Amino acid sequence: MSPEDTSTASTSRAPVPEGTISVAVGLFINGISTYVFFKIGQQALGQDGFKPIVTMWFIAFALIPGFFLPIEQETSRALAHRRALGQGGLPIIKRIIPLAAVILGGLMIALALAAPGATSNLFASNSVV
Repeated sequence: MSPEDTSTASTSRAPVPEGTISVAVGLFINGISTYVFFKIGQQALGQDGFKPIVTMWFIAFALIPGFFLPIEQETSRALAHRRALGQGGLPIIKRIIPLAAVILGGLMIALALAAPGATSNLFASNSVV
């Protein structure tokens, strides 16, 4: 093998980006643990008793992140861009915090207004959930 071949082999790109394997393992563990949680919960509480918890799980882990995921992605993109330019990220954070606060405030107001109806319709009148 010539020296040119070894230098090319050592600088070749990995088949997947750095961190992909750890994210995949984490998602796999998350999926399995969610399945086990739902299976055990439904067996322990019965299908009707577990419905309010399923609804709460959906709101907490599927619905609410949908409001904040675009902010997270745009913030990450902007911070990476500024880092590549050798600039700090404080201006980005100063612009994002008020936006996130407005969204959070709006969600809290909506929750306060919807709580009575949501408790009876979505959570089978179980105010603890």
